[in-house]
Amino acid sequence: MKSEGHNRAHVGSQDRYLKGTREIADFLDVSERTVYRLRDKHGLPVRKVGGRLEGKVSKVRDWRDGK
Repeated sequence: MKSEGHNRAHVGSQDRYLKGTREIADFLDVSERTVYRLRDKHGLPVRKVGGRLEGKVSKVRDWRDGK
């Protein structure tokens, strides 16, 4: 059985979440309005949580890179 601390040592930035439209927009180098357009029309992998958008860095990066 692995310890909780051991698992956390291997968590990288790709397991981090982009929280909020501004952070997602900055990551993609687009406007906040474009974030909504990309989500609605092009499948940007973000979801609304507690009234704001968030998305996993690895999923948004893969989407951006066409993977």
